[in-house]
Amino acid sequence: MSRGMKDEGYVSHALSISEHSDGRWLGRQAYFDRPDAEIIDPKLKAMLVASTAIYASKFAWPESDVQAALSVQTYGDARALVDQLRSKID
Repeated sequence: MSRGMKDEGYVSHALSISEHSDGRWLGRQAYFDRPDAEIIDPKLKAMLVASTAIYASKFAWPESDVQAALSVQTYGDARALVDQLRSKID
């Protein structure tokens, strides 16, 4: 079943219209400030995975970084991953 570029275009368009300020509501710090053992909200996990995939693509990070984002289960896991990966972009 060929869908042409419909799905890719959907994702590409969303990224092209996003602005720096969108990061404030997509990944608001308050969303991360939850107890370590609490299961991460699926939407926040999706943002973490998407962000990590973008960095991996732009900066030639290993696929294991994206896999690590996909493996995040709790807010503590998410913060630990951000701390680990943040050093690659600072």
